[in-house]
Amino acid sequence: MNIKVNYLLLAGLVGLLVACQSNTNSANQPEETIHAKPNTPAFNCKGTTLEINRCSQQELAYYDSLLNSRYTQLTALIDQQSMEKAKYPEKFEYEELAAVKQALLVSQQQWQKLQEDNAAVYSALYKAGRIEPLLTNQQRIQDTKDRINFIKKLIEHEF
Repeated sequence: MNIKVNYLLLAGLVGLLVACQSNTNSANQPEETIHAKPNTPAFNCKGTTLEINRCSQQELAYYDSLLNSRYTQLTALIDQQSMEKAKYPEKFEYEELAAVKQALLVSQQQWQKLQEDNAAVYSALYKAGRIEPLLTNQQRIQDTKDRINFIKKLIEHEF
């Protein structure tokens, strides 16, 4: 890479580190659109690179757990409605819900691949660098937050 590209990458990296250590950075704190609970943990990653990387792993684990919970809630709602619709002689709505559940499963599998592919971009850019785990985790966190909001909208507006 030429010097200008290296400088831009370094400038972006420094900006990320500064933002990550800032108290006012919302990217390191759970978003209110995702959580309604007042006891939501605040992720304000500070310290050494190792400590920041560990903190981002904890944040990712938290959002992954929240995503799993929301996904389980959504599939349970679909199953509940399917059981209700199965009682009727017309099976059209039951079949519609089965198609929705299958589409959701396919969508979730594709999203998981997309999440890993997005993280792989940062992994390739910063291969074997100390910042690589943080950047890949931040990408996974953002993708997970987006997926949580998608599933939350389905729960609130469709079921």
